[in-house]
Amino acid sequence: MRNTIPPYKAVDEIAAYIADRLGTPWSADGLHCWALAQQTVSDLFGYNLPIITVAPDGRRTKADLINGHAEMANWKEVAEPPFWAVALMHRRGSPPDLLEHAGVYFRLDGGAVFHTDEPHGVVLDYIWEIPRFRTWAAPRLFIPRD
Repeated sequence: MRNTIPPYKAVDEIAAYIADRLGTPWSADGLHCWALAQQTVSDLFGYNLPIITVAPDGRRTKADLINGHAEMANWKEVAEPPFWAVALMHRRGSPPDLLEHAGVYFRLDGGAVFHTDEPHGVVLDYIWEIPRFRTWAAPRLFIPRD
């Protein structure tokens, strides 16, 4: 697993990976937010997150699945990840522990989150755009424990 700033060529490979997926539609039983995060972290950084095949219905159900999952014990929250992190979000105005959306944060150009949701599909949003233009609050960032 790598969580350091990669060499320039690797950053180009990450950019190509992201570009290939931009605009792909969101799907509850296909490419939902966790599925995209799981695939991205595995493909780019070799860390295997739990696989969730279908996005659960209901905000509380999603939050309980994320917050209560045993995998959370393997992660720690950070303010500034070295290069990448799992970004977990709650809706603006909802309790901050109601984490129900996931993406992958990259420390590029001030920080950006690669995520998918309905209706926009796969996007790369700058960190400041998420609470401003999406329905999500600023993400909480998690990296694997050492």
